[in-house]
Amino acid sequence: MMDPNGNKAMNDRFKITFFFTLIAAGVALRLLCQDIPNFAPVAALALFAGFVFQSWIYAAMVPVAVLAITNIYLGGYDDWLVMLSVYACLILPTVFGKRFLQSDKNEIAPVLPVIGFSFAGSLMFFFVTNYAAWLSPWYPNTWSGFIECYVAALPFFRYTLMGDLFFCFAFFGAHALVVRFSSAKVWRPVLN
Repeated sequence: MMDPNGNKAMNDRFKITFFFTLIAAGVALRLLCQDIPNFAPVAALALFAGFVFQSWIYAAMVPVAVLAITNIYLGGYDDWLVMLSVYACLILPTVFGKRFLQSDKNEIAPVLPVIGFSFAGSLMFFFVTNYAAWLSPWYPNTWSGFIECYVAALPFFRYTLMGDLFFCFAFFGAHALVVRFSSAKVWRPVLN
């Protein structure tokens, strides 16, 4: 979003403020929703950050910062492989947002791809993180342990899917309203 008067300092302050506002919103929402397992804004926020930020690094830093800050309070995982898989699965939606949703022609993200990539991110999170959990000491490394791991995770997947879709509608919907009712043609803070 460019200041009509071309004030670069004001634009830079806005961009940095927007970046930290997304992180603060993600932290607040994750802590607010902590009583509902896996109902969290992080994946949706990552997809949204990939859409709005031109820089890969700034986009990826949003979910990493939200996870790192909230894990101080909520705790992390005892197994490093599970923790690594969670972080990786919650960074990857930034790639979806940048690669597949961002376009100079789009003022707002197209609805069906947002839903599709949100669903794909939920599925990826389910399969990858539970595979890591199966490899951890939590389950026996047998076929029955594999099945037990995924069956035990099914109730959490429902919440993951609901949270990802809910927060995608919230973030992308709010963005669409801002674009529709603002004077900016394309509203994306460019952080390089």
